[in-house]
Amino acid sequence: MNAIQQFLDTLKYPNRSFGIKGLDLSTCRAYEYQKYDCEIALLHQCSFERDIDNPQLKQTFKEIFAKEYLELHHPIHTNILTRAVLSINNKVVQNAGGYNSFVFFIDKDNQYPWILVNENMFARILITPENLFLAKDLFGVQDFTKWILWAALTEIPKIARNLKAEDLKFCDKKFAINLGIARPYHFFRDDLYWFYKLGLQDCNVLKTPMFFKTKEMKNIVQEERLGIRPALLCNADSFDSQIDLSKNIIVAQALASKELLIGGGGGRRNV
Repeated sequence: MNAIQQFLDTLKYPNRSFGIKGLDLSTCRAYEYQKYDCEIALLHQCSFERDIDNPQLKQTFKEIFAKEYLELHHPIHTNILTRAVLSINNKVVQNAGGYNSFVFFIDKDNQYPWILVNENMFARILITPENLFLAKDLFGVQDFTKWILWAALTEIPKIARNLKAEDLKFCDKKFAINLGIARPYHFFRDDLYWFYKLGLQDCNVLKTPMFFKTKEMKNIVQEERLGIRPALLCNADSFDSQIDLSKNIIVAQALASKELLIGGGGGRRNV
C-alpha cells in the first residue's frame, strides 16, 4: 500500500505538494474535463455548461446511487474503477453538519487513491496524487472559491496526519444517501431536489435526523455506511425551480398526511 502512504504524505503539505501559494487561484489547476471520459468529467462539463437537465448525467448518477458501493472511474486515469472507502466531514465547517465532506476512493489493487470534495456540488474539488483540481466554473467566483479552497487546505493536512494507509485500502464499504445536512436551505434546495430529480426513491437512505422525511424514502438503513449527499450541481440559474419542486412535494404530502403535520415526519429530531 505504498501508493496510499505516499498520497497521505502528499496531503500533509498540500500547498507545497501542489504548488498552491496561499489562496492564489492563479496557482490552482482547473479540472480539464474535456480531456477525459468518465462520470466526473461529465459532471464537470454539465456544471460548466449549466446543463442541469442533461439526461446522460441523470441516468449515469441514478445508476451509481442505486448500487451498494459508490464506484466511479478515476478522474485522471479513467480506465481505473475506484470505490469509496471513507467519508469524513470537514470540521472547519462542522456546524454545517455534512455540508462539506471528503470522500476517499481507491482501486482494488490499492494503487490509485483520490479524494472527492463535496460542497453543494458532488465533486467541486478533486485531489489526486498529481494535483488538486477545482471545477472550471469556480474561477469566475473568486471569494467563494477561496473560501472552499481554504476549508479544504485547512482540514486535509489534519486528516492525513490522523490516517494510516490501512484506513484507505480497498474494502466492501456500503454507502447510503445522506439527507441529514443541518442547513435547511441546502436540504430543500439541493439534496431533496436531486433526490427527486435523479429518481432515487428506491435507493438506500441513511437513517439520520432530517428536516422532512417523504413517503417515497422506502429503504431507510441504519447500519454504519458511508453517507453521500445526492446533490450533483449547484446552478444559480435554477435556484427558484429547485425550491419550487421541494416546496410542492412537501406541501402536497404534508396536507395529505396528518402524521406528517403532527409530529410524524418532519423536524431534525425525527427520521
